[in-house]
Amino acid sequence: MIVDTSALLAFLDRLEEAHQSVCAAVDASDGPFVVSEMVLAELDYLVLSRYGVAAELKMLEALADGSWTIESLTADELPTATTVVTRYRDLEIGLTDATNVVLAHRFRTPTILTLDHRHFDVLRQMNGRPFEVLPR
Repeated sequence: MIVDTSALLAFLDRLEEAHQSVCAAVDASDGPFVVSEMVLAELDYLVLSRYGVAAELKMLEALADGSWTIESLTADELPTATTVVTRYRDLEIGLTDATNVVLAHRFRTPTILTLDHRHFDVLRQMNGRPFEVLPR
């Protein structure tokens, strides 16, 4: 499954409202849990600005434990991500969400772990099918 910023923050922060539902979705999956470097950058900014350096370092240690597959958008995939941004221009999804769509295609998974239902309930896989958006 592809893991978006909002779900990863909720997974790592027990005080987040969706923590338990995100943890349940992770526990019910065999993985892999794919996190883009774009998501990591967003998460790092959120954690650092909200909670400080100590929390940022704790988050980085948690993500380095081997449970997460960290992936980058390749130069060859950038045109595809650009097409996704163009297709959904009215939603202003941004490159991070478009990267998640491209990574879902690369990893052949229909599943997105996110709290961003506003975008991912509308976004489609590269084959035109809807994503399975977790948690529900």
